[in-house]
Amino acid sequence: MEENKNSMPKRLYRSILKLEQWLRTWLDVDGGFHGFVVHFGHLKRMFRIHDDAFAQAPIILGYLNIYKRTLDNFWLHMALMAADNLLRRFDYSTGEYQYAGFESHISKSLIACAYADIALLDVAKIIMRKNPNKARMYIKTARKNIDLYLIDKLWNPDEGAFTQSKFDVYSLRRRHIANMNSVAAEALIKLSELINDDTYIYSYAIPAGEFVIKSQILSEDRRFGGIRYSDTHPQKIPTLYTAYAMMGLDDLFLKVQERKFLTALENAAKFLISHIDPHTNLFFRGYIGRDLYPYPQLIAGAGIIIKMLKRVEELCDGKYLPIKTLDTILSWQYINGAFPNSVGYAYMNRKELVKDIKIVWEDAVPVVGWNGYLYEALTSILPKGIKFYSRPIVRPDLEIDGDNFIYKERMNSAIIYHKLNFFGFKLKIPKYYCNKKSEYGIGVFPRKWYKDLRMRYLLIKKKIKLLSCKNR
Repeated sequence: MEENKNSMPKRLYRSILKLEQWLRTWLDVDGGFHGFVVHFGHLKRMFRIHDDAFAQAPIILGYLNIYKRTLDNFWLHMALMAADNLLRRFDYSTGEYQYAGFESHISKSLIACAYADIALLDVAKIIMRKNPNKARMYIKTARKNIDLYLIDKLWNPDEGAFTQSKFDVYSLRRRHIANMNSVAAEALIKLSELINDDTYIYSYAIPAGEFVIKSQILSEDRRFGGIRYSDTHPQKIPTLYTAYAMMGLDDLFLKVQERKFLTALENAAKFLISHIDPHTNLFFRGYIGRDLYPYPQLIAGAGIIIKMLKRVEELCDGKYLPIKTLDTILSWQYINGAFPNSVGYAYMNRKELVKDIKIVWEDAVPVVGWNGYLYEALTSILPKGIKFYSRPIVRPDLEIDGDNFIYKERMNSAIIYHKLNFFGFKLKIPKYYCNKKSEYGIGVFPRKWYKDLRMRYLLIKKKIKLLSCKNR
């Protein structure tokens, strides 16, 4: 055990270097990290693979984590380059970021915008003395987004919380999502500290944090400490979104010294570490009502959970960071540095544990967004004192031969093949192709198209029905 503790920092170091080099293969000349998206609930973005604020922000924070440990200007330069790309994606007249929806390029979600603000404000804090003009530009951008979009467009004073987005592509009702409000609270506290204005804390951050606490399960069962997804979906308690909902609570506790925020953090952390699958050492997906749904269990996407458990460990007595789970996640790293998304994607709606899990392409193909969050998490737990050297990118090719798919990735491209047995002949049919530097991918996903069209049809039908009821 002692040997593992001593070797973990070196293993982390090697893993982070390889992961960062893989992320850089998706980097364009403007500082944007491209990549397709595979999300929960069969939500995907495969055709518009541009950079987006949700994926960009944790990569920036990962670079800052390394810079703070090494003071090597190379890592600060990388953070600045990616941060400048966020500025290019910002409209100062509306206060909105372009491409701030992760799986939907037309949505501007609260969490994507708030996370981008956190990244810009953290960069600004670090470069304030070196480059005050650029720092002020980052602060101005984050403040514009907070004032003109988060507060003017999304704040609901009746609820004491922010709504999901100005235009919610998945719901006709105004949703107040706990994890998004928690991330917004962190952004508000960081802005308040940099501009010395506590209005943002007492008028918005504290009410948003209290909304998150109200969303926490306190019933005496296995769900205790989990945080409900939203006011419109209180039956959903995912482990991933419980971790996101912990963000900001630590900042609120440190700022206002109210014990309730720390208690909520501890309860959420205990919920997370009690929901690790003993067979895979990965976190269960979470609850719908009282039913536990094990899959998919995130690998790269578990980064935010690791990050928040580490934060709680730093604030509280006790061990919250599960070393065995961290070790398992590191063992999944591919030869090219990337991490797969998950295991069990094919069993998304099953309540039973599966012994022999079938890996589908949605599990296996690495997604930049989720890998970015793992990058931030791993760099945040790396101990100080390790010398970090940037190395030239040497990328071995990656090929994954699954049961019914083949994934091939090169330095500048990625392709997914579908394997088909046709009357005894084994066929390999191209399903998806993208050039990493392009903003577009090309693919054939008839089932996804059908589901998208059907969802849009049902939403339009429901909207017409609501309008007709109002006009009567």
